[in-house]
Amino acid sequence: MRVDARMTTQVIREAAQVEFSARGLDAPLEAIALAAGVSKGTIYNRFGGRQGLVDAVVEDLVRVKIEQIVAAARAVTDPGERLAAFLRETWRLQFSDPVANDVLTRDHSTSAVIAALCALCSTAGNEFLAQARQERAVNPAVSENDLWMLIRANGAVVRAEGVADRDEHERLCGLLLTGLFTDPR
Repeated sequence: MRVDARMTTQVIREAAQVEFSARGLDAPLEAIALAAGVSKGTIYNRFGGRQGLVDAVVEDLVRVKIEQIVAAARAVTDPGERLAAFLRETWRLQFSDPVANDVLTRDHSTSAVIAALCALCSTAGNEFLAQARQERAVNPAVSENDLWMLIRANGAVVRAEGVADRDEHERLCGLLLTGLFTDPR
């Protein structure tokens, strides 16, 4: 690739990161093209379309954040509190980061990059749930599927109008946590 073509590709990536961070993965390609100073056709030429562009930038936007949540949860010694910390921080990430929310809640079965990010999160969550179950800290009726349904439900709440207040979101998440544990945290 020529130097100018590489520079154009990098400018598009940077514009996509900004637009996706602000609006989520549905940010209009027109807005990305405008911010990059290129045509929408150039995005298709360089990345093959929206999914190629998403795959090119999403890992840079989300992976470290998920890894930090998992690492912080692993540092919590009590298995029930570890699971609660993992869920709280995942929900907070969803609230504050439209890209992370999209990654964790949408069907991106055509994206190996997004599937890997979801697997990173779900593997850790399932591990924390198993540890909490072993200590009988979590309601025995809670399944692995329930965790992901709660994360998806949180994503829908975050996207819904009227939940722009962080305190209200924290209150709702606290109510959800209360129902998961045998000893509410």
